[in-house]
Amino acid sequence: MRVEDRHADLIWEWSRDPRFNQHVLWTQPHIPLQAKRFIDAALAAWDSRIGFNYFAESKESGETLARVEARRSRRRKGIAEVGMLVAPKAWNQGFAKELTYFGLWFCFENLEMEAVAIDAGAANGASNHILEDLGLHPLGEQDFPLAEGGYARLNRFVMTRDEFQVRLMPKLEAEEYQLPAEELAKAQAVAENPPVGQGGEIVIAERARAAS
Repeated sequence: MRVEDRHADLIWEWSRDPRFNQHVLWTQPHIPLQAKRFIDAALAAWDSRIGFNYFAESKESGETLARVEARRSRRRKGIAEVGMLVAPKAWNQGFAKELTYFGLWFCFENLEMEAVAIDAGAANGASNHILEDLGLHPLGEQDFPLAEGGYARLNRFVMTRDEFQVRLMPKLEAEEYQLPAEELAKAQAVAENPPVGQGGEIVIAERARAAS
């Protein structure tokens, strides 16, 4: 489901867990208004066709458990970036891997980017392991300046379109993901002409045996 105003309440709820903020590159919300501004920025990015935020729901319970963003790089043409947030209650259930699949697929197939970069906190061993296991290439460490002062040490990973087609598309098929051609066309239309002021569900990557 694409980002909506109501998702500000979820961001506020998730940010109440100190563990959640440990590896997130943001100014932690201290009041609900700051969570709303986070969502306002996501909505503005969508309307300007820079970034596309989706919130993932459990197929079993319908509960919203994660958020993934696919965005065009502001610094390099032809490059996209993927970021994700997983609710603390949904950790260690494979959601990060599924979100990575989704983000990469969206950037290559919908935005037609030639390469995708994903950053992971240098101290976040689980995220680094997932990206390496999926075949993304580490480009080294960098220090990211934080709004509240100081720096966060990040590892940047990258994958090209050709690598995705050769390495990951077969995995998507083997793990029973479904990527219907009609949904690809529908998502492409959304990316090129995103609707303003209304939300809707779009099934992009559905795993037959796991919640997404």
